[in-house]
Amino acid sequence: MTNFFSMLKSILGIGLTDPTANIQPLEAFQRLNGVHPPQLLDVRSPEEYRQGRIAGSRVIPLVDLGRRLREVDKNKSLLLYCHSGNRSGMALRLDRK
Repeated sequence: MTNFFSMLKSILGIGLTDPTANIQPLEAFQRLNGVHPPQLLDVRSPEEYRQGRIAGSRVIPLVDLGRRLREVDKNKSLLLYCHSGNRSGMALRLDRK
């Protein structure tokens, strides 16, 4: 499990000054429309994803992230999102417990 978190931190750290920081919607929009846009990863459930999503995102539910991490491009920065910020924050903080 520690290897998973090390990989996640490594992926999130590429191109970001503080990968655990919350960003405002305008900054997310600017990053997504920049020269080197991050991967946009929705960590909600597939049902929530079907109800509405940000264009260009892909869904990997938080509960599946550990076993599906290899699907994330390690050479690109990553922007996580969910409904309220709780699950995307948990994806970053799981190893701090």
